[in-house]
Amino acid sequence: MDATYVKPVVKSNSVTIWQNDPSTLRIVMLNLGQSVALDYYESLTNDIITSSKHYIVELEKFGKISISKRDLLKYIGKVLNIKNSIVDNLYILDDPNLVWDNDDLDVLNRLLKANFDINMRFKDLDYRLQIVENNLKLFTDVLNVRESSRLEWTIIILILIEIVIVIVLQ
Repeated sequence: MDATYVKPVVKSNSVTIWQNDPSTLRIVMLNLGQSVALDYYESLTNDIITSSKHYIVELEKFGKISISKRDLLKYIGKVLNIKNSIVDNLYILDDPNLVWDNDDLDVLNRLLKANFDINMRFKDLDYRLQIVENNLKLFTDVLNVRESSRLEWTIIILILIEIVIVIVLQ
């Protein structure tokens, strides 16, 4: 840092920067964009968690869930799409290349990440999506058991029909 360096000031509603150059503005915009994107994904995740609560309560009360395998697969696809979208669109834990060689930009980047709680919010979002994935795995297991039971009964009925046919024909 040079002698003319003025430390950036980051507050909850404003950012004061030492110079108005493209690299500095890119760091501010990147962090602001990441924060807005995190808000969006947090909202989507909250919607998914809210919608899965119905099935969790149903499983608790009745010991079964009424979702079809097709709807469950659509739901799983939605969750995986959100998770992949987060990975594709947010480079939360990686600092941009601009800050590697510039201490001033590195300070600004760290201040903005701290102000927006970006790392903590990303970890919380990832944790919540992991819970949703675990719930989906449980729902899938329940549906697989239901399908397996149905197939077992079909086999038993077919064996009984075969026995009846053999007895009748003799």
